[in-house]
Amino acid sequence: MGIDQHFGLAYFKSQDAAYSRLPLEGTVFISVKEGDKKDIVSIAHELAELGYKLIATRGTHDCLMPHQIPVEKVLKLEEGRPNIRDRIMNREVHLIINTPSGKGPTLDEAKIRSLAVSYGIPCITTIDAARAALAAICAFKDGGYQVKSLQEYHGMEVRKTKTAKAGEKAAK
Repeated sequence: MGIDQHFGLAYFKSQDAAYSRLPLEGTVFISVKEGDKKDIVSIAHELAELGYKLIATRGTHDCLMPHQIPVEKVLKLEEGRPNIRDRIMNREVHLIINTPSGKGPTLDEAKIRSLAVSYGIPCITTIDAARAALAAICAFKDGGYQVKSLQEYHGMEVRKTKTAKAGEKAAK
């Protein structure tokens, strides 16, 4: 769970808490299903503007190129070497946006998501989550986040326990 007054920071905190910290730089691999191609354009554009290097499979690459988004084509698993598996295993990928086509677990997408888990790479599987991750990255880059108690977020007075008071007294 992440809580903050800003949605992006709350999402960033939630990913951080889930040990899936969103990278603030590096390479983003993008491979989305046909129905998500029109929506990925603005996300990819903003990621490129933030300085991320983008790599994509042929279909996604071909979707982004007409929009002047700098993106490198990477081979799928069955298309030869070096391919996306090699890039992941060489730790050249820092974030994955891979929306499932729903055609079953034998496809590249399932293998890619499995590799993401194995190598501790945050993996986003929906366009909405990609938008949330982008908002999170932008918000964090604008100034990081602070940790507050729930009471501070709700404007309630924080009462200190005897132990907390004793700790403060000892620190003086």
